[in-house]
Amino acid sequence: MLPHHFKSESNNNSSLILKSRTIAPLKQAKQCHENDKAEVVLVHEPGLEALLGSLHASGSLFEKPVNLFQARKNHKMFKEALSKHGVNVLDVREILAMHCEDNLKYRVELEELALKCMKYVCVSANDDERTGEETFYEDLTPMQKYLLTDDYKRECLSALGVTDLIDIILLGPTIRLVPSSTNTPMRLERLGMRPQLNLTFTRDQQIVTNRGLVICNMGSLQRKQETTIMRFCFEKLGYEILGEIQPPGIIEGGDFLVGGSDVCFIGEGLRTNPDAIRQMLDNDWFGTRRVAVVHDYFDCDQQRMHLDTVFNICSHNCCVMLETIIGNESPIRRIVTEYTKNEQLNGKYEVSKFNVEFSEYIKQEGYHIIPLTERQQEMYGCNFLNIGDSTCITVDENTSRMILQSEHFDGEINLIDYSGMTTMYGSVHCCSQVLKRTSLEVNEYRNRPIESTSIEQQPYMFESSEFKTQSAKNALLIIPSYHSVLTHPDTQSRLPSASKHETISNTDISRIKEQHRHILSSIHHELLQYNINCVVFTQRPDIPGDSTAHFPAHNISSHAKNVILYYKQSERSERMDNLSKALNMFYKDKAIIQKNAEDQSALDYIQGTASLVFDRIQKKAFYVISTETIDTTKVESFVKSLGYNELVTFAKERFNTTGSIDILDYTNSHLFIGTKFVVICQDEFIHYEDYERLMDHFKDRIVISVTHEQRLCNCINGLVELQSKDGKLILFASKLAMSVLQDEQVEQIRKCVDDIVTIELNILESKYHVSLNNLISPLFFDEI
Repeated sequence: MLPHHFKSESNNNSSLILKSRTIAPLKQAKQCHENDKAEVVLVHEPGLEALLGSLHASGSLFEKPVNLFQARKNHKMFKEALSKHGVNVLDVREILAMHCEDNLKYRVELEELALKCMKYVCVSANDDERTGEETFYEDLTPMQKYLLTDDYKRECLSALGVTDLIDIILLGPTIRLVPSSTNTPMRLERLGMRPQLNLTFTRDQQIVTNRGLVICNMGSLQRKQETTIMRFCFEKLGYEILGEIQPPGIIEGGDFLVGGSDVCFIGEGLRTNPDAIRQMLDNDWFGTRRVAVVHDYFDCDQQRMHLDTVFNICSHNCCVMLETIIGNESPIRRIVTEYTKNEQLNGKYEVSKFNVEFSEYIKQEGYHIIPLTERQQEMYGCNFLNIGDSTCITVDENTSRMILQSEHFDGEINLIDYSGMTTMYGSVHCCSQVLKRTSLEVNEYRNRPIESTSIEQQPYMFESSEFKTQSAKNALLIIPSYHSVLTHPDTQSRLPSASKHETISNTDISRIKEQHRHILSSIHHELLQYNINCVVFTQRPDIPGDSTAHFPAHNISSHAKNVILYYKQSERSERMDNLSKALNMFYKDKAIIQKNAEDQSALDYIQGTASLVFDRIQKKAFYVISTETIDTTKVESFVKSLGYNELVTFAKERFNTTGSIDILDYTNSHLFIGTKFVVICQDEFIHYEDYERLMDHFKDRIVISVTHEQRLCNCINGLVELQSKDGKLILFASKLAMSVLQDEQVEQIRKCVDDIVTIELNILESKYHVSLNNLISPLFFDEI
């Protein structure tokens, strides 16, 4: 049964021409605030496609197998709750069927959609798939070729009922056919399915902003076809589509919440990446003056995949938030970068705040936070639907009670049983997309302090080529999204990781990534504690094949005269281009992103600041050579082009009989240059005169010599000197490095810096054999 507003009006001649009121009413989808009155909501009641997903729940992105009867019962209850509050409920299946029985145009359009969702595959007797361009296809008879065409698909589809066509769209059949000379030209060998397992989560395929409707690009392969179906529905209903996110951008609607005409919230994490957010900003599709990007840098857990799984708005000034992400001390905290329109630059968005802890930002916006426990979050306490004027449809009783007990909430809670649906990894917010809300004036007024509408002054690169210290006031961290495990193509035996020190097994990868993120969370916290600007970058989705992706020292170095240099290699080009875009969101036009040297061969043995260590005060660059890089003419020319006066080369030891030095023992493992002190390992110089020759370059600094054993514990590579905003020199050191230094060595260092901050690196030093110098890249720009 179609909803009453979709029923056709038959004319006196029983014509198939539809005189419809359904295409015109809602030309523009729009929502301004989560607490505005919901008028139209899009849902999809799960069917056979969801049941098929239960055959392998994990591979279908489900939390656990689905009891379809219970799920459909719960979903009907949800639709009844929406209707009870006067919401116009649209169901995807009903939209697909709309008018197809009495209007041939709609019927044909549905058939064409079904055609796109089904696939014929011709296979040989030995089950090899073939295409029309191979010899096998040319051997087919004309009739056999015809039976593989879209024309034959149309012939079959035209005989089916409307309900049958919709089932084909939702199930995505693949028909494998074998040529036959008996009974029929083609024999059906096998029937497969590509069902739309997660279509019921109608939040995700699109987002509806203050400006309109944007079609998403979903990162999960299981969900790619969903946006095609949703676009068809919106076009059938007559909605304007602002645009569609293009690859490599990925975004899902569960990461988006509206907070009024002034600000909206977009999560960046497992399901939404920076490229998609840049597309939204560049096209002004958010439709608000400010956009708060909520970064999930340090958590990245499937249980908390979307922003709406840890945060939701339940009234004009009240919200819920998972308590374990609240506060600067939380290792899985969310970080906000705010973008504000600059009307003086044609309304382009510019960074106005960054490195703001999420709960602090929300409080600044005038919201009262109701903290939810992990158990309440796991029971989908955050994932309720606010249908306006503080009326919320919820699924968890404990959360509902907590909201009602808050002195700041004066609304209504409608609690429903949704346990059959949540097994699919989502609740009522995930299972609904609000296409239209009516604005309520109260939602534009919260107890938010009056702020200036001007853009906050952003940091820029140093204009001068002169450096007074070795310490930058800013640092870059790269959050890992990939760790490689290499296997030999013949033996399939695991090889060492990029560090070439120790094998990393498949079972270690998840643990490494989690601990790596938590370590970077600790580093990020300490940097901000000492008033050091921290720019964070992550590559999503993963780009496999480069295990150094998360080591900024291997990728980027910052220099005078506004030059940020990165070392572009073929396997890194996409990641580095994205990093370039991210940096320029902060530095605007004043940073010169120099992708590579004019002569690419000069970079053959350069890996960022790992291979070259710079003395910015004396304008010298230091480089460990091997037998393969004794001729450093091109490298010298390269560093002089960056403004350095001299390239100083040295070998850590005399060349052995194999004729090479371990190329992965980079210069930053053997030499640390601070503003007032230098650390080097004298033990590794066979001839003392070689050591003295190098020390001649540091007569203006205290030289601290460490033993070979101390160096192996990262007493050089584990040091990074930075500068706080008030000019203090802060040394960041790994806990391991500080633990093996002698008391007199530590005392010498303390005389040269204002403070020492120790960081526990755990698995990164024990398993990956990297340290702080690999993880933190100084950025030499300053606020002016």
